[in-house]
Amino acid sequence: MSDYRRSRACDEPLPIKGIAGGSTTGMAFISANNDAFESYGLRASQIAPVKLEAAVDYANGLNRLLADPATSMKTRRLGPSKIVGEYG
Repeated sequence: MSDYRRSRACDEPLPIKGIAGGSTTGMAFISANNDAFESYGLRASQIAPVKLEAAVDYANGLNRLLADPATSMKTRRLGPSKIVGEYG
């Protein structure tokens, strides 16, 4: 069995903080907002599993970028969405 198939998936969403209109405790990066998306008994972040180590890395990275005042120069609005990145 490959390492990918044996690796542990993140079962609970890791909170991303600083999203406009979101909860102060953070929002899930992957979630389902309709029962129809939660097929086969999967819920919330389980609908698109991510390896635990990768989930921790992206959550920490996004939280760091969103918390850093200097990042405001590295964000773009696209409709209701905010694009965040280390570019420029």
